Amino acid sequence: MENRKIIVIGGDTRAYYMAIELSRYGYDVSTYGVPLMAFHRGEPFFVHAEYQEECINNSDIIILPIPFSKDHKTVRWESGKDVVLLSEICDAMREGQLLFGGQLTEELKKSCKEKGVLYYDFMELPAVTIKNAIATAEGAIAEAIKEGLDNLHQSTCLVIGYGQCGKVLADKLKGLNANVVVMARRVESRKEAEALGFQTLPMFHEEMSIHERISYILIQYRRWYCHLVSCSICRHP
Repeated sequence: MENRKIIVIGGDTRAYYMAIELSRYGYDVSTYGVPLMAFHRGEPFFVHAEYQEECINNSDIIILPIPFSKDHKTVRWESGKDVVLLSEICDAMREGQLLFGGQLTEELKKSCKEKGVLYYDFMELPAVTIKNAIATAEGAIAEAIKEGLDNLHQSTCLVIGYGQCGKVLADKLKGLNANVVVMARRVESRKEAEALGFQTLPMFHEEMSIHERISYILIQYRRWYCHLVSCSICRHP
């Protein structure tokens, strides 16, 4: 196997385990800004690099997080206080490299094209978005169970947003015998939800009487995030 050099920048514990798997396949893996976890069997499978432009320039493959950024200026990560600027990555890239990440900005895509870097946006791959929606929905439900005061069974859950994640989330809540209300902006989305047996509301509807019996509000955020809001103000004795 050709010993291609990979640098993994930022992210969370998923990036750590990905670096381990890539190294097991024989790739020369370096990481920067990836959370440090306990080494498997006492031995690291990859190198934790000190950041410098050469780390990117000397690599054949650059892997960024999903999503790669929250502010479209810096790479998202959960480790350390330093940050890597998007502009630094664009400056350090060279022709012939591969770049992977999630929700890549148009600015980054434009820079890749100008420098001859082939890029892949994970969140534009249907198989990835579906699996990601499942994981996100399960995570939101886990938070609801952990933080909520009520059982999900026969509770009323308001799902705000009915994209890929919202659809999976509503379906899984229904499977737990929750009463699901879908709030969506588009008429077509509400009609689709109604066809599957869900109650619906227009986005930010003024008729809020239904909220008197809501136990949980789950919000679809930036296409694939779901944040749980424990709706204590909506609970009544």
